[in-house]
Amino acid sequence: MSSTESTINELPASNKAGLTYDTIEILLSYTNIGYVDSAIELLGAHLDDDAKEKLKYTREDVRPVFDDLTDNAEELFNVIRKSKVVLSGSRSVNFIKPGSSSRASDYDFYAEDNVHCIAMFMAYMTTIGVYWSFPSNTVEDVARLQDDYYKSARFQLIRGTLNRDGRVLDVQLMWRHGYSGSQCVLKFHSTAPQCFISGFAAVSLYHNLTSNDKSVAWYLNDISLDLKERTQIDGRVDVPHGFQDDGEARPAEKYKTQMERNKVAKQKYIDRGFTYVTKTCDDKPMGKFGGIIRHIGDDKSYVIPLDKYLDVSSWQPTFDEYVDRLNYVSWIELEGRIEVVSNPLSKYVCLDTSPEWLIPERSLERNDERSLYLRALAGEHYELSFNPC
Repeated sequence: MSSTESTINELPASNKAGLTYDTIEILLSYTNIGYVDSAIELLGAHLDDDAKEKLKYTREDVRPVFDDLTDNAEELFNVIRKSKVVLSGSRSVNFIKPGSSSRASDYDFYAEDNVHCIAMFMAYMTTIGVYWSFPSNTVEDVARLQDDYYKSARFQLIRGTLNRDGRVLDVQLMWRHGYSGSQCVLKFHSTAPQCFISGFAAVSLYHNLTSNDKSVAWYLNDISLDLKERTQIDGRVDVPHGFQDDGEARPAEKYKTQMERNKVAKQKYIDRGFTYVTKTCDDKPMGKFGGIIRHIGDDKSYVIPLDKYLDVSSWQPTFDEYVDRLNYVSWIELEGRIEVVSNPLSKYVCLDTSPEWLIPERSLERNDERSLYLRALAGEHYELSFNPC
């Protein structure tokens, strides 16, 4: 149970019965998403069913997450869906667990490594005022854009800024070679930030942990162990204890920098109320019995479909098709890391094109960044609606 829920439970019964609708709505805005239903029943027992439903509708509305970016969330969601981009990072976590970000936090978007979808998203964001920085010939600019942390984590990164209402917001677009946006999330350093908001649903992959202010570290994510560094134990692949995520661990020098950076990244979530634990659920250690298979929509995740908030009537593929394939996104938990099993969402292409006959062009090479920037910022590509996709 989170600290907010504990506070609610400590309120005298007489105080709970007298709470107004507006007061309950404010309390829910500080409540972890997994406890919304129980909090409404606890605080709003005196309200009718319509009022309770409205309270839940307001708390689960993801559109306010984007208020700092735009006044037209519907349009932005349409572009996010078509370009297969997801919002993750602390802004997304804050929707699940309030208090995990601030108004100064970055907007971290993740995309499939499909040049047309990336360019489509970038071009739209340019129309709402985002200025994308792209490499010049100066060593200083290139060094600034090629952030060492993201490179070591095998992500490509484009930085942008939005000057809006007297504030400067940082916007980041990232992708990883051979991955979709949601698959990028699976390779994060721990379960704390493993949630995302897509164009049709909000998802918490580790709802059972996040809603209780807990997180598990994937201390081997993004570390490719050499064959000689793997060991066979009882017929399963394991890793040396030297890679444990604790103060006594002494990782190989070539992995040390990445692991130290991951520790710094995790500290940010510790500062925001998370406690790191060593088990994902049911007191079963990770990596035993050959791993734990997971999928979006199981009892440890949390999915909020957005058809209540968006006009989905003309979508093609349909809203139901999107959600159906979302539930097949799966992965396996091993000791210290996650391996992606399936992501049928990557079959969908931008521009609402039917997936039956058109497969995304995965044409983005790791070292083709300058070409990407030029194509993405070229107005004629946006006007052509990226027909090659």
